[in-house]
Amino acid sequence: MEHYPELRTARLILREFAVEDAPEVQRLVGEWEVARPLLIVPHPYEEDMALEWIATHRPAYEGG
Repeated sequence: MEHYPELRTARLILREFAVEDAPEVQRLVGEWEVARPLLIVPHPYEEDMALEWIATHRPAYEGG
């Protein structure tokens, strides 16, 4: 398994999403103001949808 890149600054860490992030992803994307301009995002956005979305990242990264 290839190392997923991580970017760190004094104020920010950009890292791979983890399963533990799903509740926060669901909360944020579940906000109508966030979901409205994202045409492919269903509303309401359920937690299992966040888990499915997170699960797509590693295979997409490894697939290039």
